[in-house]
Amino acid sequence: MRNEDDAASFKACRLVVDRPIHLDRLTVEAERVHGFNGTDAELQKRLKDHIKAVTGVGAQISILEPDTLPRATHKAKRVEVKRGQVWMA
Repeated sequence: MRNEDDAASFKACRLVVDRPIHLDRLTVEAERVHGFNGTDAELQKRLKDHIKAVTGVGAQISILEPDTLPRATHKAKRVEVKRGQVWMA
């Protein structure tokens, strides 16, 4: 992220990969921290731009309320794959 405020703007995130047609789509679900002073649209744009700049991959960003993502007792599930059948010959 560009500065410490950006990194402190969200608490947890989950990557969701699905394939609505023939191409994979990446959605990043990010929880806003309690007391975040900016707008969701502003945070969404910063995350989207940063991910594209670092990875070269475009992603849809979904900003969630704090404590929305499920918490696991041991290991958090950070990546969810929802792809159906991959190419059938």
